[in-house]
Amino acid sequence: MSDDRALLGPALHERFMEGERVVFSEETGAEQYLKLVATGHLDDSLLEALEDYIKRQRRRLGIHS
Repeated sequence: MSDDRALLGPALHERFMEGERVVFSEETGAEQYLKLVATGHLDDSLLEALEDYIKRQRRRLGIHS
C-alpha cells in the first residue's frame, strides 16, 4: 500500500453498505470549496481517476508539486 492510500484509512479496504457514500469537503471560503462524493467500493480505478484529475488541474493552474 502506498503512503497516499494509507492516508485514506480503513474505508479504502471495506465495502460500503447499500446507499452508503463517502463525502470529502474542503472549504477555503464561502465561494471556494471542493466536494468529493464517492459511492460503492473505492478501488484502484477510482483512486487513479482522482489522481489524474488532480494532475490535470495542477498543470492547468501552473502549480508544481
